[in-house]
Amino acid sequence: MALFYLLLVFFFCFGASLGSFLNVVIWRLPNKMSLSFPASHCPKCGHPIRPWHNIPVLGWLILRGKCFDCHEPISVRYPVVELIGGVGTLLIAFPYLASLIFQMTQGESSSWEIWLSVAANLCMFLTSLAAGLILWDRNRIPFRLFLPAIGFWVWLMQNDMTLILVLPVVCVLLTFIPQRLRRGFAIPVLILAVGWLLNPFICWL
Repeated sequence: MALFYLLLVFFFCFGASLGSFLNVVIWRLPNKMSLSFPASHCPKCGHPIRPWHNIPVLGWLILRGKCFDCHEPISVRYPVVELIGGVGTLLIAFPYLASLIFQMTQGESSSWEIWLSVAANLCMFLTSLAAGLILWDRNRIPFRLFLPAIGFWVWLMQNDMTLILVLPVVCVLLTFIPQRLRRGFAIPVLILAVGWLLNPFICWL
């Protein structure tokens, strides 16, 4: 059981880190900026964020929601997205981890497909979350945001060509939503993200 709890902590921290990266994607990708350069910095004063201030969720709390250098407020959405990333990753991984621990107690070996299923559901969840928040900001979604999710979708649907074509078509349509309608479309996309959190539990049952 100690291993099980350790894995839960790992997946939460991993998911929170993905949420931190998602904040970068949500801001930079629609503005055609590099995701890796420059390093994370305050949008108000431009000063680079120190590594110990960039710890997901905790960094924002340590700084009390303000930039260390210019003392301007940092949006609460940053730690919220990080927290959602952590909790979401934990929820997605939980059924698979429970199944994995059960297999180990029975002396069975784990299947690589378990981890691929975790990665697929996690990718779909994070992509939907990012797409929904980009639309909420009334920005246009770049199609390349969807490429990893489309790859996993093809694997999930396998030989059903009709379903395989559904996601790419929907993704293309989402990239052409007029600015005045984007916030309205953000809500069903964010609801879809919640749906991917429930999918592992449905499959498990």
